Amino acid sequence: MNSPGTLGPKLFTLEEANTLVPRLEEDLARMADLQKLLDSCRHELSVHQLMSSSGVSDANPDRRKLDALQKEAESLLSEMGGLQRDLQRLGCVPKSFREGLIDFYALRGDRLVFLCWRRGETEITHWHTLETGIRGRRPIDSFHTDAS
Repeated sequence: MNSPGTLGPKLFTLEEANTLVPRLEEDLARMADLQKLLDSCRHELSVHQLMSSSGVSDANPDRRKLDALQKEAESLLSEMGGLQRDLQRLGCVPKSFREGLIDFYALRGDRLVFLCWRRGETEITHWHTLETGIRGRRPIDSFHTDAS
């Protein structure tokens, strides 16, 4: 909805935001998978850090495993960061990857608000003001009514 060179957040119509839902579903599913892998990796890391903190040599298999786990965690974090940056480049406002929450700036009358999508929803069904957050979610049918 914004023209090129316009300052400020990208503004979406409901239709524009809804076209991104399939991609969001894919990206958030990948993010959830990456988070599970990262959680498991971090658990393993903590165990191997304990074992290798006893001053083992670099040739010790536990030390090599620790190095490999640290590289794996960095790689997972890098991929997650890339997904987040991709979503932000689209104009999305990721709120919580764990909860699967993505917002989109939109205008309701002359007021800036968020269209609010949650993973698992087939389309955007709610909106909220910038101040209220998800606790202030309102049904999308009220988006066009009383927009003053």
